Amino acid sequence: MTSVFKGSIEIYDIFYSNYHQGAKLMKPLIAISSSYDPTHSQHGYETMGPHFYIYADYVRPIVELGGAPVIIPVLRDTDYYRDSMLNASGLLLIGGIDVNPFLFGHKVEKGCGKVDPDKDFGEIEMFKIALEMDIPILAICRGIQLMNLAKGGTLHQDIADDIPEAFKHNPGFPPGTFCHHVNVETDSLLYSIVKTKRFAVDSSHHQAVDKIGDGCAISARSDDGVIEALEIQSKRWVIGVQWHPERVWRYGIEHKMLFESFVKACGR
Repeated sequence: MTSVFKGSIEIYDIFYSNYHQGAKLMKPLIAISSSYDPTHSQHGYETMGPHFYIYADYVRPIVELGGAPVIIPVLRDTDYYRDSMLNASGLLLIGGIDVNPFLFGHKVEKGCGKVDPDKDFGEIEMFKIALEMDIPILAICRGIQLMNLAKGGTLHQDIADDIPEAFKHNPGFPPGTFCHHVNVETDSLLYSIVKTKRFAVDSSHHQAVDKIGDGCAISARSDDGVIEALEIQSKRWVIGVQWHPERVWRYGIEHKMLFESFVKACGR
């Protein structure tokens, strides 16, 4: 059995158990963005056509910590997103390939990699709608970059090109491997959640926030000065992180606390 199908079965088992054990209690509906693969891919004995997908790691902490995830396919239809998110209590923006900087009026530089136009369009719409609704938003990896661009900020399209003194933020380690620390601003929402000035994170990105967008505040940096977390303090609960807490939340207490706070905020 391939990892894709195994992950799908595991998600089904979680949903099934959640439905039958927790039907008495209404849980917050949390919209989760997705990715789109326009190609035909070979998985085991099956050939898949163009498809939407999401990694199981994003879903598990939401379900196990008390939320009810709703996965939103990325399509180029504004009304679709507004209708799909009508009853959402929160939004989780997942990682993925690079955001197209041209959409925000910036030159595409040599370090920029592959982009996904459908994902760009869909996640921008979801982010704008969630801000209008003032529901909690957790933006992971690519998500923090899209969040910053949508608020008028800019990106380092490749850290190695733009910040040669920075250490390697995409070391190619196995997923969920801690590889550097982040330093948290003590006046931030993030600090009020994790209650520590410094903790270890995993890392698998080659882009990063440069000039911060309107209304955004820096809440964490790595030791080389790269921005690792942003928040929008005028909103109820909006945090973007550059690392992948969904990969390490079972054994990294600060990452679990982040998800717990997010789900709890969605339930208020």
